[in-house]
Amino acid sequence: MLRGVLRYPSETSGWQLDNVDLGEHLDKYRDREVVLIIASVGKADKDKVTCGICRFVLDDAGECPRCKMMGEETARDIKARQDMREALFREVEEILEEGWEDSG
Repeated sequence: MLRGVLRYPSETSGWQLDNVDLGEHLDKYRDREVVLIIASVGKADKDKVTCGICRFVLDDAGECPRCKMMGEETARDIKARQDMREALFREVEEILEEGWEDSG
């Protein structure tokens, strides 16, 4: 007897009963006479959604708040490095301009 939450589509795009791929399971009985009894014993809990990038468990499908926060932090870090680089280039440019003025 198998018991669990019936889901479709599974990761393999077929029917899945908890961790059992029903396509693979039923394949064992191919070309045999069988009795299959399915009885609903209640409504299944809502499927958990996980972020495909960081694996954070989400309440609903959509933008991952953890990845969004990490993206914003990364953008701030990149912007700060760009600002530092621009300031350094301006400083070098000023030094070079002063050097040209002194030699002329």
